[in-house]
Formats: sequence, structure tokens, C-alpha cells
Amino acid sequence: MGVMFTQLLKEEAHRNRALLDMARERPCLMRVKGVCRNGMQTTVAAHSNQAKHGKGAMRKANDEWSVWACYPCHVWLDQGMASREAKRKAFDEAHARQVRAWEKVAADPSEKAQSREAARWALGQLARPH
Repeated sequence: MGVMFTQLLKEEAHRNRALLDMARERPCLMRVKGVCRNGMQTTVAAHSNQAKHGKGAMRKANDEWSVWACYPCHVWLDQGMASREAKRKAFDEAHARQVRAWEKVAADPSEKAQSREAARWALGQLARPH
């Protein structure tokens, strides 16, 4: 095993329930062409399937490596027939959109305080050296 992967296995998972709950009724950021229904009623936080984000055999990636995804996009990411590379590319593009969305939530006084704090938490986790 590589040093980075072994270190991730030893590191405690980064979990933030408020961050995951924030995904409900938000727009899908995966936007998989031919798959996305852009229906906000099924949006959940879909986690990365990449080991570098903390994903392991029996472990989800860290919560800061999640994106708002509608049900069809989430199923595509986790179970779809696309190549691993296509899924990685789609997730990485969605995550860049997710970071911008969290930045907006963190700065928006009309958002719930819990959501603003969760967005700041995710941005802080992403800013940490890995």
C-alpha cells in the first residue's frame, strides 16, 4: 500500500451531518449529460469514490469530498457503467462547483447558521494540507 493510502486508513474520517443535510432540495451539481434530471427533491450528498479522498473498502470518502447530486446522477456515480476515469472527471468538475456553492452558503446571511457553519467547516477541511 502507498504511504498516502495507509495514512488515510489510520486517519479518523471527517464527518459533518449538517454538511450532508444541507444537500436536501439543492440543485444537482453532478450534471451528468443524459442522466441528470436536475430535480432538487432527490438531491443528496454523493461522496467521492476515490481513495485519495478517504474512500476505502468499508469507508465513505470524507464529507468534504461530497457533492450535491440528484438520485440519477448519484446512482450513475456509484453504480453506472461509465469508466472510472469518466466518473473521476465528472466528480472533480462537480466538486469544483460544490466548493463555489459552499463559498456562497458560507457568506450568505439568509442561509441557516448551521448551513453556514457546515460550509465553512468543509472549506476549512479542504484548505488543510493533506
